[in-house]
Amino acid sequence: MMNKASRQLSAGWLIAVLLITTACSNQQRNGMADGTNAEDAELIDSNQIDTIVVKFTDQPIIRVVAGNSIGDFLIDQEVEESNLFNRLGEVDSADAAMCKSWSIWYLEDKNTPAHPVAEFDVYSACDAEIDMKKSIQVMRLNEVDFEMDNGISFGDDLSIIKESYPDAVELSFTDALSDTIVRVYDDVEAGIAFELRDDEVRAVIVHVPNQGIENMYLPFYKQ
Repeated sequence: MMNKASRQLSAGWLIAVLLITTACSNQQRNGMADGTNAEDAELIDSNQIDTIVVKFTDQPIIRVVAGNSIGDFLIDQEVEESNLFNRLGEVDSADAAMCKSWSIWYLEDKNTPAHPVAEFDVYSACDAEIDMKKSIQVMRLNEVDFEMDNGISFGDDLSIIKESYPDAVELSFTDALSDTIVRVYDDVEAGIAFELRDDEVRAVIVHVPNQGIENMYLPFYKQ
């Protein structure tokens, strides 16, 4: 039979084994939890929604279609039906005349010559086809990532624009904010224009096909 000392020793070993087992189990669970939390955090980071993009579309990037659209906003769409103001909020600047207007939204807080910010500009005019209600005629997206079906995107080189739009007319304007020269390549027939600074695409302009921007009042350029 086991004496008292032996029984105490056995009990001690049993307690020690139980403590070690419990500690290992806790450590494993904590490790799994830490791993899960790390994976969750990574997933959240990877699924961060761009606060600018969601104003335009539910897609991962803003799609631009020549002569037709920027994101979900469409050329020739009635302004009141476009949800422009519901999605973008109140305009930061407006320039209106009889039956025509420019609406300008700054999509970031800071806008200086040294730090041009994301900007969206919309020109609308009274449209005889919709009882003289205003429809969208021109849209300009500045300093925001975009992508076209032909692969052109923000930051592309001038050579790509010339290759993709060989009939584009080269125009020259002065930026209203920085006084720098802005080169614009407008494919009038297609209804698409690109602003280039240092030979890189910094803005895209979508307009009604066959109605170029050359003789239009554009408030973001000096006239």
